Amino acid sequence: MRAIAIGTNTDAYQPIERQFLVMRHILQTLSLFNHPVSVLTKSDLIIRDLDILGPMGQKNLTRCMISITTEDRKLARAMEPRASTPARRFEALRRLVGEGITTGIMTGPMIPGLNDPEMETIIEKAAEIGASYATYTILRLPYEISQLWQEWLEAFAPDRARRVMRHIRDMNGGRDYDPHWARGAEVKGTYAKLMMQRFRKVTERLDLNTGRDRLPLDTRQFRVPSKISGQEDLFG
Repeated sequence: MRAIAIGTNTDAYQPIERQFLVMRHILQTLSLFNHPVSVLTKSDLIIRDLDILGPMGQKNLTRCMISITTEDRKLARAMEPRASTPARRFEALRRLVGEGITTGIMTGPMIPGLNDPEMETIIEKAAEIGASYATYTILRLPYEISQLWQEWLEAFAPDRARRVMRHIRDMNGGRDYDPHWARGAEVKGTYAKLMMQRFRKVTERLDLNTGRDRLPLDTRQFRVPSKISGQEDLFG
């Protein structure tokens, strides 16, 4: 078996989660089976589930990551209008760390020429709070998303739109999007390479991405509860 990763494609803590409790029920089930899980989110709603995540973290069955793209309230409101404010996300990170959960910081997506100058300060603040690992992603614009995003960029930052798109195309071989540029592929373009070097330097300086966070979550504790398997009645 392998650990489950939640939040890599879409955030599990959507606003409607407050009403439907889907994520909470998933975590309860995973905890019941001692199934390891990692969670990535932009929402401070994750702290609602500390009563589940805390004990799982103590058993090395979970680690969490908070995604923070900017500390600029205006940019955050425009870029991620339904997400928690940057301040509330930092507070969520602090609460997770306080429960003994291995917690990291995701600075992504980084947009060249828009929010990437904040990458170091965000990581530094997260490390000061207690984050033990970090990662980042660069904006990707697949298919119809590109045109929609460019319309937003022209409206929000018309003076920087052309420069931002020039950097993005440089990273994608002259196109808005390179479908072959996987996250683990070779970094393309001068700006992208510079961002990678900056990330490596700040994480090395802060001693992030070392230690316990590099150990895999424990899959050996998985079990089917007796009330589900019926084994307790069979041998009782």
